[in-house]
Amino acid sequence: MHEELGVHIVAQSSSRLGDLHAGSGEDAVHVGVWHIRDWVGSPTIRAPEEHDDIAWVGISELGGLPLVFGALPALLRSLPEPDRLPCRDQARTIASSSGP
Repeated sequence: MHEELGVHIVAQSSSRLGDLHAGSGEDAVHVGVWHIRDWVGSPTIRAPEEHDDIAWVGISELGGLPLVFGALPALLRSLPEPDRLPCRDQARTIASSSGP
């Protein structure tokens, strides 16, 4: 995450949701999906020659994005309810309102 986005993941805040595989040979795609609740730094595009933009989007919004791998939204929807997991700001709000 540091190489791509310039952030350091807080290891205790991460959990692996699953591995997604599609295609074969040169067209094979392997995606490791993680839920990351906390990190240090602000996400930025560290390789602008490789990436056009970064954004927070829900899985339901992925279908409208120009993704390199078009089947990614369907693969991600196969995971157990990832849209219901709290994002970084929600996790901090919950933690700060319920104490340490």
